Amino acid sequence: MRTCAKAACAVSGFTLLELLVVLLIAATAVAVIGARFDLWNGAVMLKTDTQRLASVLRGAQSRAVLVGRVVSVHIDPSQARYWSDADDRVYRLAPGSRLTVVTPLGRAAVPAQATVRFYPSGDASGLLLHMSDGGGRVYGVQVSGLTGRVRFLASGALVEGGR
Repeated sequence: MRTCAKAACAVSGFTLLELLVVLLIAATAVAVIGARFDLWNGAVMLKTDTQRLASVLRGAQSRAVLVGRVVSVHIDPSQARYWSDADDRVYRLAPGSRLTVVTPLGRAAVPAQATVRFYPSGDASGLLLHMSDGGGRVYGVQVSGLTGRVRFLASGALVEGGR
C-alpha cells in the first residue's frame, strides 16, 4: 500500500461545477448564433432566388438566339413562381420572398402574371422585377428591352436608378 503526502497525490482535473459552467456558456453561444443564423439565412435565400431568376432569364435569351424562335419566361407574383418555355421546370421562391413587377413609370404593379419574351435577334420585351422579404432587403432583375441584357441589381443599384 502506498502512502503519499497530499501535495504529491493531488489529482488534477475539472470539478463538476466547472464542467457545468462551460456547458452553460457553450449552450448560450449556440442559441445566440442560431438566432442570428436565421436572419443571415433569409438574406442569403433572397439573394439566391434573385440570382436564380436572372440565370433563368439569361438562359431563355440564349435559347431564343440558339434555336431561332421566341422564348418566354412567365412570372406569377401571386403564387411566387416563374417558369420558362425553354424547360418544363417551375421555380418557386423561398418562403417569405415576394416578387413585384415594376412598371415603366416606376410603380409597383401586382399583375396576375407577367411575361418576358426573348427574340431570336437577342432583344427582349423588357421588364424590371423587385424581390423583397420582410426584413427590408430588396434585390432586382432588369431585362433591357433594347439589348435583352439581364442584370442582377443589388439594393444600392435600385436606389441609384437601376431602371
